[in-house]
Amino acid sequence: MAAPLVEIDDGWDFKVLILDGEWVMRIPRSELSIEELEKEIELLPELGPALPVAIPRFEHSSAVKAMNTSRRPWRSLWAAKRRASSIMAVVPEALSSAP
Repeated sequence: MAAPLVEIDDGWDFKVLILDGEWVMRIPRSELSIEELEKEIELLPELGPALPVAIPRFEHSSAVKAMNTSRRPWRSLWAAKRRASSIMAVVPEALSSAP
């Protein structure tokens, strides 16, 4: 049985949480990372049909805009996908079946 929560805190742009061995949750660390994840959420569904390999499909996401305690704008975003839909899980299979 997989651990209920595995934290991968090594990334520069994202903190990654693996939930119940099934879900991958990406949490951006900076405003630039938030912008990049917003692009991924928007573009990956459109690119998927044109690519020869499976791509991640975010099934859940949430965005929050608020004011922090210094009265400055603050944004938060996270996105989650099933672990099996990860491109890292698909690419080795695709390469092994290549001619």
